[in-house]
Amino acid sequence: MTPGILTINRYTRFRDEYSAPNNTAPGFKKKPDDYRKLFEANTDDSFRIGVTISRTQITLFSKFYSSDIIIASPVGLILTMQEQKEFDCDFLSSIEMVILERADIMMHMQNPNHLEQILSYLNRYPKSTNDTNFTRVRGYTLSGKSCEYCQTIIYSPFLSGEINKIFHQYSYNKAGQVKIIEARFLPAISACINKISIHLEKIDCKQLELISDARFDYFEKKIFPKLRDTIQPNTLIFIPSYFDFVRIRNLFLKEEVDCEFLHEYTTRKDVKKSKKKFATGKSPYIIYTERVHFFFRINFSTIKQIIFYGPPLYNQFFSEFVNMLQHTDSQCTLLYSIFDKFEIERIVGKDNSKAIMNSNSSNHMITL
Repeated sequence: MTPGILTINRYTRFRDEYSAPNNTAPGFKKKPDDYRKLFEANTDDSFRIGVTISRTQITLFSKFYSSDIIIASPVGLILTMQEQKEFDCDFLSSIEMVILERADIMMHMQNPNHLEQILSYLNRYPKSTNDTNFTRVRGYTLSGKSCEYCQTIIYSPFLSGEINKIFHQYSYNKAGQVKIIEARFLPAISACINKISIHLEKIDCKQLELISDARFDYFEKKIFPKLRDTIQPNTLIFIPSYFDFVRIRNLFLKEEVDCEFLHEYTTRKDVKKSKKKFATGKSPYIIYTERVHFFFRINFSTIKQIIFYGPPLYNQFFSEFVNMLQHTDSQCTLLYSIFDKFEIERIVGKDNSKAIMNSNSSNHMITL
């Protein structure tokens, strides 16, 4: 790519700031492969580096206005804009290629507003000239059509409604749009070892903006009364969205049902306390978010029942929890809607997903 490069300027600074020893946290080596690959070294999510390339050298940490490449996280770019005396996003006005590496993490495991905010600033007219050499400015830029010539590349291990949204909303290239989706994949149920039955219960809702309320109403009326009136020990409730987690947490607190709550902001000390209460039966229920599992991969050895408030985004999480069910009478319930097509497909496979989604029945059972 750069055969004539002889010098890399500020490499020592780069190494000092971004290198990190391997993760030595207790139990790290026992975590799944995908977790170890993602969290084995520097996991700082607030980084930003400008890179300038010439015929003979690469300069790291160059100013963004003179950089050929900007490597940054969404929160890193937001902080850069906010650190100026006046909010400054002009350095994004001449971007010709955008590569979103692991868009799934940016949209689902971090604050998605940061990414959408940055994408909305791309190829705008700058507020100031910033020493621009106008002899090099292309005509379509002056005409306000830079976005039509910007190439946007989005990488993600899976497709979701939110990723679809940014793909269509912020890809303006006049040449069109292309999706390349892996045609063959192993569904999550193929990795499930335990022979149990999975009960799928459909939430009847045909409007996307109402699905959150519809899902909560279904849980409150159909699922929660059973948990409240007849204590079912060692039940874990898996909730993909933090906002849904807050609603369910408030419901349990309001009805004074003893329960533990684990989310990404829970301290390791409190995690240990909650796991102990859950294992000994002092707390029959744990409300657990997908984000806390993404960041910590907590293992439970005493789960008898798991209720998926919604299908997990990462299909491996489904099989991980099903494989934690070690009791002969273990139960697994999965709530879903027509808007969970991508997630259900990754869990049960394309053929099963198609049959479930096209069925008039609201209840299905898959026996592993």
